[in-house]
Amino acid sequence: MTDESGLREELTDAFEITHPDIGIELAFAADPAEPSGEPDPMVKLKSLLTGPRPADVVVFDLNQLPALAQDRLLLPLDSMMKESGMKPEDFVPAVIETIREHGDGRRLYALSPTFNASALFYNKALFTRQNVAPPTDGMTWEDALILARRLASGSGPEAVYGITFSLWGSADPFADMDTYAAPLRLRMFDDEAERMTVKSSGWEEVWSTFRSLYADGVLPTAEAGVTEGGLTGVHRNRPFFAGKAAMTVGNFSLIQELNEFNRVADRLGMEPVDWGVVPLPVHPQKPDTGLMSIGRLMGINAGASNPEDAWAFIRFHHGEARAKQLARNPSVMSTLQFANKAPDGFGYDPAVFYRLKAGTGLTESESRLYRERPNLHLVRRLGGMIFRRVISGELTVAEGLDEWERSGNELLSSIRQNPDGFLLLDGDGRLPETGSGGFILPPADGVDEGQFSEQP
Repeated sequence: MTDESGLREELTDAFEITHPDIGIELAFAADPAEPSGEPDPMVKLKSLLTGPRPADVVVFDLNQLPALAQDRLLLPLDSMMKESGMKPEDFVPAVIETIREHGDGRRLYALSPTFNASALFYNKALFTRQNVAPPTDGMTWEDALILARRLASGSGPEAVYGITFSLWGSADPFADMDTYAAPLRLRMFDDEAERMTVKSSGWEEVWSTFRSLYADGVLPTAEAGVTEGGLTGVHRNRPFFAGKAAMTVGNFSLIQELNEFNRVADRLGMEPVDWGVVPLPVHPQKPDTGLMSIGRLMGINAGASNPEDAWAFIRFHHGEARAKQLARNPSVMSTLQFANKAPDGFGYDPAVFYRLKAGTGLTESESRLYRERPNLHLVRRLGGMIFRRVISGELTVAEGLDEWERSGNELLSSIRQNPDGFLLLDGDGRLPETGSGGFILPPADGVDEGQFSEQP
């Protein structure tokens, strides 16, 4: 399936069946076959909206909305919604609020039919066994981690961990930390990507917290190898499914996975998971922010030749019939609240996934930096390598952040000279001298800042 055929299946096929008088031509702002950064997708997108044959409908990502709204390239949708009988209150408030904030803070310049979000799942049996009250709505991360410490017990094959931030345990400690810290938007470098900014109280608090969680057995390390009875398997190596984790962070699709697992658990010789789910804990600095990923946004070009047809397209994707169809997808949720109902037999409130709004994510200027200098992704990898040395006890938190700051500044200097070619980092996250050992880390595909608003 080509990219275009996949997009047509997702976006246009059903619409064209119900609107045979409207033809659709697709134009792409980014071509995967073109070299990175040539041309800049944002520049190309704006040209598609302002050129001699301007596009009517624009489908884009949330982090592109501020630039499009600031340049007045999108029509506000508020009056069209009112005339069509669409009410903002029918939508998930966190989604509408996030989209509004990314525009000008007042008007809606786009809508999205889908979203995904994370929540905190817990194993009811483990809490009952320890006679500990389970997590609740409105908890802070400090409260949740206190619970995690109370539930952690045993060691080796008998270990039960208090919490995991990944269903696979801790293959990537930095990613675990990133899930926890994403709402805080801790910066790795300055606006021009010239100097590191990791020697801060925010980074120190987060790294100290996680070093302690690993050292005290609250989180499983990669070396722990979470298995049951020496056996391996897709579920036995996932702590929450194996009854080896009291809590885990998971998104909406985990419900379907747990449902399928519980149906076959007896045949696998495993215990079904009696689970519950509550909204994700919050940081006091960001009491309304969780981990939410909003799907493709749809807006109308301010210079559209056919704004009525464009609105018909957006209205179709945000109507009741389409929402009911999306509700059958176990991997995403509809932005229309009525469609998000718990299946029969599941005693949970779907609103636990959208009580909290999405974080700010990358700004357009930050995204542009990553497009212009793809090797900036190595700064995060460098931090991950050093973070492992902190987790292992080789470095203290202060030493680790000092090393990340120093080596990171060297790396940023190298990236300015070589923005998208291959750079060398050795296994400890150092830039080796010319001719020394090490391994090549090519630039990662896509923006990988660990931001959930880009990947749930």
